[in-house]
This record gives sequence, structure tokens and C-alpha cells, in this order.
Amino acid sequence: MQCEVQGSSTPEAVSSLLKEVFRLDREVRVERSHRIGPVRNAGDRPRVIIARLNSEGDAEDILRRARSGGGQLRYRGSPIAVFPDYTTRRGQPSLKLRVTHNNVEKEFVDATKAMDYVKKIILFPREDGEQRLN
Repeated sequence: MQCEVQGSSTPEAVSSLLKEVFRLDREVRVERSHRIGPVRNAGDRPRVIIARLNSEGDAEDILRRARSGGGQLRYRGSPIAVFPDYTTRRGQPSLKLRVTHNNVEKEFVDATKAMDYVKKIILFPREDGEQRLN
């Protein structure tokens, strides 16, 4: 297993990695990139790199190539994986909250609405036994 190398998550390094892995004939402009998670010991798997590309078209092309590759992607002998962006267009994290109560499942994308539901239905239900629904 390859260890994490200092400078390997810079926008320039990520651009180079993408060009090499996907055999691109052009540079992919990476707006910003960084690793996530705590620093690991030498010999451990490298941390995940999050990258924001300048072009949505480049991102779509890379994801399409990653899916259609037919095998495991490799970079200098080490396996890599590419995943789509799970954030909203506004840059806010996109999160679905699922609440299950009395075998009724309800999904929320707004944490405040989820908490309101939990308070009304689970924590503080009406005394007459009826559930309060929005």
C-alpha cells in the first residue's frame, strides 16, 4: 500500500492524477482540493481527497469514464475510486434524514423540519393520542 505523500492533494497534483488515470489529452483545472480525516501513520492507506473542478463538464466526463472503465482504477499501482459530488449546487451539504417511528418512515432534507417532527410526534405527542402532522 502506498503512503500519503506531502503535496499529493494540491490542485496541481490532483489534475495530474486525473490526466494520468483517465489518459486525458488535456489538463483538468482543479479549483481546490484537500484531504479529509485525521493524519494517518506511515504505511496506512492515504486519506480521501476532495476536489472541486472548475468545469462541470470535466467532472461529468471523469465520472462517466470512471463508471465505464470496466475495472478497478489504478494510479501508479495503487487502486483509486472516484465518487460524484454529494453537495447541493449552493455549496451546502446535502443530507437526508430518515426518521422511523411506529413503523412509519419519514425523510427530511431540512434538519429543522426533522427536529420539529421528532418533537411533535415522538417527544411531545398530543395527550389525546393523536399525532400532530404538518
